[in-house]
Amino acid sequence: MLATALPLALAAMSPALAASVTVNGANGAGGSIPHPAGWPGAPADADAGTTVPNSDSSNFAQATGGNGGGGEPGFAGGDGGLATSTATTNVPSGSATAEALSYGGGGGDGGFGANGVNAAAATATSSAASGDASNVQSTAEATGGTGGTAYGGAGGAGATGTATATGSSAGGGTVTVTVGVTGGAGGDAFYGGNGANGVSETVTNAATGSTSGTLNLTQNVSGGAGGQASGNGDPGGVAGQGGSGTSILTVNDGSASSLTVSTVANGAEGGLTNSGGTPGAGGVATATTTVTSTAATYTSGAATANGGLGGPNVSGNAGAGGAATATANVTTSGGEGLASATATGGTGGTGGSGGADGAAGLANASSSVTGAARGDAQARSTTSVPGGWQVSTYALAPVGGPASAVTSAAINGSATATLIPIVAGQAVSQATLTPGASTFGVGGMSFGYGGSGGTLEYLAQVQFIFTTTSAESLWFTGLSNESSGAGFDELVLDIYSSVGNYSYTFTTLSAAQAFFDYTAVDLGDASTPGAQYVDIDAYYYASGDPPGFTFGYGIAPEAITPPTTIPEPSTWAMMIAGFAGLSFLGYRQKKGRAAAA
Repeated sequence: MLATALPLALAAMSPALAASVTVNGANGAGGSIPHPAGWPGAPADADAGTTVPNSDSSNFAQATGGNGGGGEPGFAGGDGGLATSTATTNVPSGSATAEALSYGGGGGDGGFGANGVNAAAATATSSAASGDASNVQSTAEATGGTGGTAYGGAGGAGATGTATATGSSAGGGTVTVTVGVTGGAGGDAFYGGNGANGVSETVTNAATGSTSGTLNLTQNVSGGAGGQASGNGDPGGVAGQGGSGTSILTVNDGSASSLTVSTVANGAEGGLTNSGGTPGAGGVATATTTVTSTAATYTSGAATANGGLGGPNVSGNAGAGGAATATANVTTSGGEGLASATATGGTGGTGGSGGADGAAGLANASSSVTGAARGDAQARSTTSVPGGWQVSTYALAPVGGPASAVTSAAINGSATATLIPIVAGQAVSQATLTPGASTFGVGGMSFGYGGSGGTLEYLAQVQFIFTTTSAESLWFTGLSNESSGAGFDELVLDIYSSVGNYSYTFTTLSAAQAFFDYTAVDLGDASTPGAQYVDIDAYYYASGDPPGFTFGYGIAPEAITPPTTIPEPSTWAMMIAGFAGLSFLGYRQKKGRAAAA
């Protein structure tokens, strides 16, 4: 009896079972006579708990396709090997974890004078489920293979990645689901060939899950880097464009008590070039999160977009950075609602041998919260160029009704400040650095009250970082304004800079209107050339009849004065006629006095 009971007791004390499967496809052999072309890489297929179900609480599968072999001069390399991974965990009780990772094989290098060969795709699928209230984690990540390198030919194309993941907890445990997809990089090219474009990836609703407890969903998407085009003594070719990344996740949930949804999108770096070649631009990034919950007491949606870096050019103009757009919208039935959007435009590449640096990628972010009892909407945008110039904007709108935040950041030497429309419940900060212009930067901020009577605090911020090359003064000038309703209860303006700090509090609309009508503030003298900064924080307090206030501003080495008004043609005609009439009247009066004499 004791002999039977002892193994049962030991079994109860032993850790949960876990299956781990890793498969690596063999690399293809290089070409040789009598087979000068490279041999293909072997495919890889890793399966943990799917084809043959098991009772393990954790299943891990990783597949890596083999790289193609290189070719002899004038001959192509071999294809990369496909990679497929699948992990499935389904247990009646206890925690459940499934993870699938997949990496496509790279294309083989072409022999001298031949093109690089295309890479292989990667696919990852993960599913985890528990029949009780235990926690569940499901992860799937796939990375496409890199295109083959060419020597005197064109770089090979990268390959796509595909991933899906799902998780569920029948008894209300925490469910965390993560999906990651990365496109393959384009193949490089040397001796005058063209680099291949990086793979652009678009992923929509690949992360799913269900529980009556906490549900966390994350979806990350990245494009592949552009291949370089290096002359190596020959004229440089055209480098590959960075691949774009688009991550879209829409969730409609009526079960989870707490719901957090996040998307991340990354554009990839453009390819480098030299010797008169053309660099690649950075990839565009677009992240969109849309969350609707009818049951959660806490609902959060976040979107993050990062534009790709522009490709450098050792001997000329560099590539532009990729644009970034982030959007997060949250709709709830009461409870706390949070929405956050962050966009970072890609930094332009660095130019060489007198060439210009690449343009900065435009950054736009917006977020909104509807139906919540509390919470806020936040947005942040940032962009930069080589040499230390950067602009960052931030806006926050509290929930008191619908709340939304909008920001944008750009670098453009010809920009002018424009007034932003007032929208109820919205805070906005938009700004542009203006290198080479008469200003350092311009922008605008806008606030619209969205509550139902109580006082709400809104916030808008901007930070300018720039470089001066000689001793200069820094000035802030309020350029224009508009208002609605009573305007506000109070407006606080804080200005922090590398040369001086100032703070203003406005308790009347008329005082603010007068200030933001070409009032100039001498922030101080930047006597030492180099890095400078100006930060502007505006705090807006309002209540009651839906008020709003918007204003524009400029940062410059001197006070900005109102533009000179030039009369319209019709006005000139009236003025000339008036002058003629006055002259004729003077003549009549003079003639009359002469006759009387």
